[in-house]
This record gives sequence, C-alpha cells and structure tokens, in this order.
Amino acid sequence: MSKLWGSLQSNNTKLGVLYCGDNNLTSLDISNNTELIYLDCRDNKLISLDISNNTELLDLDCRNNKLTSLDISNNTKLLDLYCANNYLLDTTAIADWGVISGYTLDCGSQKSILPVNAITMTNAISFFVGEKLDLTAKVGPDTATFKDVEWSVKNAGSTGATITNNTLTATKEGTVVVTATINPGKADGTAFAKDFTITVKPAIIKPVIKPVIKPVTNPNTDSTKGVELAIVCMLLASSVVAFGYKKKSSK
Repeated sequence: MSKLWGSLQSNNTKLGVLYCGDNNLTSLDISNNTELIYLDCRDNKLISLDISNNTELLDLDCRNNKLTSLDISNNTKLLDLYCANNYLLDTTAIADWGVISGYTLDCGSQKSILPVNAITMTNAISFFVGEKLDLTAKVGPDTATFKDVEWSVKNAGSTGATITNNTLTATKEGTVVVTATINPGKADGTAFAKDFTITVKPAIIKPVIKPVIKPVTNPNTDSTKGVELAIVCMLLASSVVAFGYKKKSSK
C-alpha cells in the first residue's frame, strides 16, 4: 500500500477517528474536525501539530515525528497521550498534565535537534526584469535535523520583488535582499536565517525585424512593366542586411 506524502486536511466535521500513522506527512490540518476523539498520527514527519480546536479529543498518539512543541491546554478531556521520540524542548506542561489527570502519559525520550550552521544560495545572484528566478540553497551540515528552506523578501528596494513558491520575480531593476529561513534550525528550537542580495537587471529588449518591399526595374524588358521584388530585411538597432536578385541580361 502506498504511503501518503506532504499535507493532509479533512473537512469532515463529523469525523471521530483518524488514523494516518506510518506515512510521510509533513503537515496535518484537523482544525475542522471538532468532534475528533481519537487521533493516531505517529511515524510521520510532522513538524507541528495544532489540536487547539479538537476539544473532544480523548486519545492522541503522535510518537516518532519532528514536533518541537505540543500544546494540550485546550484538550481537557484527553485521557491518553503518547508523544515520545520527538524533538519536544519543554515537556513540563505535558508532564504536569499527566500527574494531575492520572491518565496515560508516555513522553519517553526526546531527540535533540542537530542544528544548521550554514545556508549557501545555489541559484544565480542576478536576473532580468520579466524573468523568474527559482531560489535554491544548500544546507549544512548534511546531518542537520531540519533542512527545509523558506524564502522571503526582506528588502525589495525599488524592484517590486515578490516570492511565490520559492520563485522570485521583479518589476523594476535594482537590488533585492532575500532571506532564507529554516525553522527550527538551531538547537534551542529557534530559526536559523541568512540574507542574500540579488541584482535585478533591466529587461532585455528584443530586436524587431521589419520587412521592407522595394520595387526594382526588370532589365529584360524595354519598359518597367516587369517588376522584380527584392526584400530588404532591416534589423532595427542593429545592422542592415539586403537580399536582392537580378537576372543578368543575355546578349
């Protein structure tokens, strides 16, 4: 059976049980599932999990993900919670809940974040107005826990630059400062970010080719009744090249 990748969202407001464990999910939106009582999303790649709207939740299993925080303050009906083997930096509130409620709690051991120490931009450092520049980067070290880069415009200057789906565009020439962010990227769970300056060059003006029709007298006749057409191709803002053909008269 194939696994689910990327994001998962359910709009079924009557959903009571959701099992989506053992997949490759990086995002899970259950904000519309207000009647959810059982959620098993273990063994995925979830970086965050918002269960604030799931006030009917009784059982939550989110083990073996990449969670750095988990807020259960709205889940007052929760009976069982399994959240071991994540990157939770502070489990104090969760542990306190376990003591107060007396219900099942398994936080187990939490993994440590291997921090990012470098982001190197691998795309071009300049592009032209009207073009699109795909922003890419190499993250170091290779063993870093989190390496997904989010790009944003820090200072567009006069360029009118915007970023959509990691693609940069601009409406005017100039310089733009973009920021590459990995969150979390540091050992304490905060973001690692680095700025890069990109030059936006004036738009390329393409040459216009304009054909000109020129009449030429036919030398094989006594008059100008026969007209031979020669096309002179003029390349504006460049050189002029003429192509003509005349048949030599035979005597």
